[in-house]
Amino acid sequence: MATNPEICEEIPYEDESMIEVMSVNFEMSTDLLDITEGIDLVGTLIADIEPGVGGIKAALMGIWRTLGQIRILRVKPNTYSLTVGTEKLARKLLSESPWNVKGYCFTIKHWPRYHSINDLDDKRATYWIQGHGIPRDQITVNNGRILGNMLGSVMEV
Repeated sequence: MATNPEICEEIPYEDESMIEVMSVNFEMSTDLLDITEGIDLVGTLIADIEPGVGGIKAALMGIWRTLGQIRILRVKPNTYSLTVGTEKLARKLLSESPWNVKGYCFTIKHWPRYHSINDLDDKRATYWIQGHGIPRDQITVNNGRILGNMLGSVMEV
């Protein structure tokens, strides 16, 4: 029987043993690289209608063929699990994101092991922008923020 501290009455459960079965403690891992699994990244294809999965995977493998071994799995529409074996490769994929795949924006983010795929923000891409033709006396950090805020959220100027 379980007790509610506010009411101080015992509340019967149909199956008291069910509560014990539902209590599970998982081991935590903070390692970025798990030697047997690799580094997990998530790739999102920003497209209203997903092109053929085989074509997307083939395009990605063609772009990345010289970089090293990358495992690509589709986990839901427009979302792919990417597993790489080295931090160097992971950094390269992340730093050069977003990628152009068949004319669509393909963003890559780190997938922390403690998040489900549904916890990740998959509708945002990070871009580096550069302004041209701005008079020298107007090239300031504040004006850079103004320009960036016109396009979205500013991470760094």
